[in-house]
Amino acid sequence: MTTPPTHICIGMARSGTTWLFEALSGIDALFVPPAKEVRYWFGAPTQGFKQAHTATLEQTRTLTDADRAWLETWSGIDSENVSADAYRDLMGQRGKPALDISPSYAGMHEYRIPELRAALPEGSKVFVLLRNPYDRLCSEVKLHAFRHGKFRGPATDWMIEEFISFGWRVRIRNYNRIVTEWRKVFGDDFRAFYHDDIEADPVALLKDVMGFLDLPDSNEAPHDLQQLQKRVNTDTNTAEAAIYPKLTKPQREIIARATLPEIEAFSAISPDHAARWKRALEAACPTVNTVARPVPEDAQPRYQRLLRLTENLGEDAAFSTLQQMEGYQPSSLFQWTRAPVRALVAHLQAPSPLFEKDALRVVEGGLLDTRSGITFRSDLVDLTDSAPHVVPDARFEEIWQREKARIDALAYKFWHFSVSRPGIYVIKSNGEVDAEGLEKLAAALQDRHPQHKLLHVAAGGAAGVERQQGAIIHAHIPAVADDTAANRVDMPSWRKVLNEVLDIPEVRDMVDTMFV
Repeated sequence: MTTPPTHICIGMARSGTTWLFEALSGIDALFVPPAKEVRYWFGAPTQGFKQAHTATLEQTRTLTDADRAWLETWSGIDSENVSADAYRDLMGQRGKPALDISPSYAGMHEYRIPELRAALPEGSKVFVLLRNPYDRLCSEVKLHAFRHGKFRGPATDWMIEEFISFGWRVRIRNYNRIVTEWRKVFGDDFRAFYHDDIEADPVALLKDVMGFLDLPDSNEAPHDLQQLQKRVNTDTNTAEAAIYPKLTKPQREIIARATLPEIEAFSAISPDHAARWKRALEAACPTVNTVARPVPEDAQPRYQRLLRLTENLGEDAAFSTLQQMEGYQPSSLFQWTRAPVRALVAHLQAPSPLFEKDALRVVEGGLLDTRSGITFRSDLVDLTDSAPHVVPDARFEEIWQREKARIDALAYKFWHFSVSRPGIYVIKSNGEVDAEGLEKLAAALQDRHPQHKLLHVAAGGAAGVERQQGAIIHAHIPAVADDTAANRVDMPSWRKVLNEVLDIPEVRDMVDTMFV
């Protein structure tokens, strides 16, 4: 009996592979595994990732018993010692042509490609989706640097330059190398398709892919234009994507200067696509052909990275002021609040909506949310008279709706980051330390993410880190700053504390793996 072919899509990442996965998953003539990226031959995921991904699929997709059987095999397969037989068994479970979509394969070394070819059944084909390198790299930066990285606020230009210049990322986006090496081994069984064509006519492109894979163009094929267009551009700001910072103009220029030579080099493969991509890049970034400006390096890159792992938990505005004075202006939920430790613990353990109308009361320094015990700075408080009071009813609704929407967005961001990436949460006390409260606060944070650290900075004593107690880092600064006077923040003491925090091994590891 002839073994059905196993076709492979080797990427590129951020070039339409998810669109292809969704479009082809419902075709009966083709087996597309429930896990989009098999990644058996190169870039194999860890067992922990496979198990977590399987759990996510159980919650987000309708899995059949056959899907679960395949996922169980995939999760248990030995990716350290690849073999043709194990791969054929994995991809041949349904007894029909299969498709392995694994963008990591584009980074395979040249000597591995013939090994893969020899392992594939007769009739198997390989193809790649290519996108304008400038658009693709912008998308990769937003996805991997902003969404999957550890930092919370905007990256510096230096960080973007470092991310895109990393040797692996330079290799993986070398279209000339990829097309040349894979075509050399697979010949006419290798083909490049283009993201431009997905945008222009997704139905025609899908038919073209199916024809290349020798799949029948039956009535079940997903040729509904509206459905196919839904996932053409996954860079569109969704409710979740909106919490991540956008690329600045200088950062786009950095990416443009990195990808222009790659586009020009691709003219050796496809002059038409290279010319089209170059025109689009120059339209998006007209300054790309000017003399390249050097990217300004941060004076203390590791210190700047650490700042981008920090989040102020309120109670004192000194740290938020320091962040701004260091050129880092995050937008976080408790940044400008007065949030007692016990109130933070209660909110972390049992979160509830903040800033509801019936819970607000004017107090000295702002607007107290009586349900949470957290005081917010607010334009709803009129400070023009001797006694602070709420603005008149005529102005209240418009201001409240604006501030409520902002707080809800910041709350979403806070909770999302609290489970998706480790952080250094900072709280400062000016008086007696609530030791029990700090322990409960650290425990509540670690319930969200086991790598979280709580940096408690007490006023009084010489500047520096005193000790580490589990997840709590205890530190001191000598001065108490006036929240309203930025120039009275004790910058040297804060810097000394943060630089000593950098010496803590777990923190240093977080900083050094910023994009992982």
